[in-house]
Amino acid sequence: MDSDVTGQLGPAHPLARHLGDFLTDLSNTNASAHTLRAYRGDLLQFCAHHDDEIGELTAQPGDRAGWVLADEEWAYPSQTWLHTEVDGFSVTMLVLIADQGPQVSALHVEHPVLALGPPLTQKVLRKIPIERLVRLGLAQVRRRATILDAGRGWYRVGGFDGIWGGRPVQEGRGSRTGDDRLAQVAQIYQRAVKEGRPPVRAVADDLPCSRSHAGRLVAQARTAGRLRATSPGRASTIPVHELTPVEDGGNGSDTRRR
Repeated sequence: MDSDVTGQLGPAHPLARHLGDFLTDLSNTNASAHTLRAYRGDLLQFCAHHDDEIGELTAQPGDRAGWVLADEEWAYPSQTWLHTEVDGFSVTMLVLIADQGPQVSALHVEHPVLALGPPLTQKVLRKIPIERLVRLGLAQVRRRATILDAGRGWYRVGGFDGIWGGRPVQEGRGSRTGDDRLAQVAQIYQRAVKEGRPPVRAVADDLPCSRSHAGRLVAQARTAGRLRATSPGRASTIPVHELTPVEDGGNGSDTRRR
């Protein structure tokens, strides 16, 4: 659990574990410290406002749900049922993943004792934080995806057998590039460094693609560990074991090219 969340809400709060899991997943996607603080602050305010009026939130993929690659390296069930309690009322939602993102297609609200309980009013409905519940619920059911073929839209879903498919995966900003593509980018980059050419420009020329797109692909290759980290504005060096001896015709000594 997130220490700040449990420190303010206490470990027994019905949403403490879910908030902690969501923030951990966000951190694992390399979200900035500013982004984490903003999400944590908003979620704590949300919990403080509703306090005990909202019960435990559960999320379950639908019986016929497939998987949709909808958020960079994450796959989401195409259908997800969410259930919680708000002010004593049972709340059930069906969330579908559409082109525009998750959307609630069905909402059912009832009191456990029906007519013997208080009436359902507009005031009660306003207490249902639909967008926040969808965000927290989908954080429970999403799984990491591994791109197998970006061009064909093929990917694997963590914890599930088989290969899933969809639209071609767009590379670069806001998306994840397949491992084979990153290996090709790293190969072009390293060859260009050895040859003394500007490496990012070489990636752009050899793929081919725009200079800005090549820069994003190189950054992804570094994040994936296929290129060594470097300072901004400086090309990666070649590991010593990959350097090629070159005979110096002048004195017979060996030199090493980078």
